Amino acid sequence: ISLPIGARAALWAGDKAGAAAIVVQIEAAVIRGQAFGLDLVTLQAGISALEGRRADAVAGYREALRGWRGLGLAFDEALAAVDLAIVLVPTEREMAEAASVIESAREILAGLGALPFLGRLDAAAVTTDATPPAASDSTTDADAAQAAATGTSGYRPVNV
Repeated sequence: ISLPIGARAALWAGDKAGAAAIVVQIEAAVIRGQAFGLDLVTLQAGISALEGRRADAVAGYREALRGWRGLGLAFDEALAAVDLAIVLVPTEREMAEAASVIESAREILAGLGALPFLGRLDAAAVTTDATPPAASDSTTDADAAQAAATGTSGYRPVNV
């Protein structure tokens, strides 16, 4: 569960190499299933966006959003929309449905009380520049991605 979160943090930080390295770890995992597959689609769409392959990113996000919605996983659907808003910043011409996708994510996140994610979405929504953020824009996200990739988050499960 932590690897997709780490990859997402790397994406938000504009760390294409970090996100790609974590995706490789996810692909090597023995866990399989529809949600697992959609995590990969979502993350690969983000990597495409950071690589400047905007058409691939739009296609990937459309597939991911459709899949999350189909599984009834509203939080994951909203997170994919947050990713889209942060790393792709699609124009209306590229993705006519982007505004409604982002508004739906806003409603989902507000309904769940997911204020940190809502804050990220709102911050991305006011951005008018279609360029993904530089890796140095968020050391917190980069640190989280590194911790998830290396297993050095400091979290240790406790046996109950």
